[in-house]
Amino acid sequence: MTYQYAHTTTEVIKQGLNKQILRPYVRKYLYSLYNGFNNSNFGYNSLHKLSYNIKEFYDNLYPNEELIIDSGGYSAIVGDINPRDISKFIECYCYFLEYHNEHLDYIMSLDIPIMLEYPKYNTYDTIRNFNFKSYGESKKILNKNEELYKKFIFVWHFKLHKQFKIWREIYDVFFEENKVNHHAIGGLVSLRGVTGIKFSPFIGPAYRCLKLIENNEYKNSLIHILGVYGRHDRLFMQIMNQLFNEHYLKDKNKTIDITFDTINYTISGLYRIRDLPLIQLLKSKSLLQSESKTHEYLEKFIPNKQVLEKILKEIQNIKNNKQIEDTRILSLTYVIYSAIIDKMMQQFIQEENIIELFIKNPDYNKLKNKLLPIIYRATKKYPFAFANLDKQILSNFYWLINFHRAYIDGAELDRIDKGIEHFIDAIKFPFDLK
Repeated sequence: MTYQYAHTTTEVIKQGLNKQILRPYVRKYLYSLYNGFNNSNFGYNSLHKLSYNIKEFYDNLYPNEELIIDSGGYSAIVGDINPRDISKFIECYCYFLEYHNEHLDYIMSLDIPIMLEYPKYNTYDTIRNFNFKSYGESKKILNKNEELYKKFIFVWHFKLHKQFKIWREIYDVFFEENKVNHHAIGGLVSLRGVTGIKFSPFIGPAYRCLKLIENNEYKNSLIHILGVYGRHDRLFMQIMNQLFNEHYLKDKNKTIDITFDTINYTISGLYRIRDLPLIQLLKSKSLLQSESKTHEYLEKFIPNKQVLEKILKEIQNIKNNKQIEDTRILSLTYVIYSAIIDKMMQQFIQEENIIELFIKNPDYNKLKNKLLPIIYRATKKYPFAFANLDKQILSNFYWLINFHRAYIDGAELDRIDKGIEHFIDAIKFPFDLK
């Protein structure tokens, strides 16, 4: 079982230096069908052309790498798809699912949770009808080729009460036999900015996915979390990864990989390219590196010599106030920076026996009292990873312990769903379907 970052990209990444810098840190890539739908003349032809890019991407993977295809539902969310074209949109996705499924390891379901540019269509009945059509047509293809169930990722939406009701209906109607192998949690992009919540909005939904996965026929499944990147989000994905696998599923001959994707690493890598976050981290007290040893230490994180030489040259360009020659390579060091922070979090979980502490203290107030000095120590030892996160961490443990107690009590889906309804209330998203 693994906790993994899936690198999101809109371009084909070949087996060159761009891939070499990512290889120690990335095992999964996320590539979207969005480019096949982002013009008014989309159709089988545009998707067919995109399939050549996807094949090229897939052919350039190394043996231990995998490709996840995003369905492109974002096109409908942001208004690139006119509601009049939704049927064609669904037909094109299903065409790809049926005829271009060889050159991918996973493919996400086509979900249409909301249409921002066409608010009059954001009604319960309209969104329900769109998604029933999408999942109904997808189900026909899956039934014709049942091997596809091993690649299909069912994307859930939980942040609105009526969305949650629709997606439960969809699953109950079309997938009641529980042949789906993988699940994803969507609708989280910008959620924190809109609501101001401190906790991670995937905690409750992940338990529903867990309940479905533990009863399916597969030995290994994914729970993929779309569009999150906060440090406390990543800390709790790691905690849940261990909790699910080493505690809940340890006697069931089954594992779950918790994975996530974000475009934040790409954006931050470009936005902070001259700040060199990776170099600042290597020079920090967290890693006890001096200025003179920073470049030497960098070799441990960038083993490819050609890539390392390029990055060292760009660092020198920045110091000399010269133009950066290869922004892409240098910006990808943000992935390494983030991976090191994840490693610090993993060390914290192990050093402080967080999973054992959590399991032995199922009362939140008692757990909180024991956690406060631990969080303080973590902030001192790993400031890059834990600074200013105490409220978020405690908030997450509050929700985690509530779902944990329900789960170990043997709660069925109905009880988990009631907990998720409270979870949605706490999110307080300022909108629901009409």
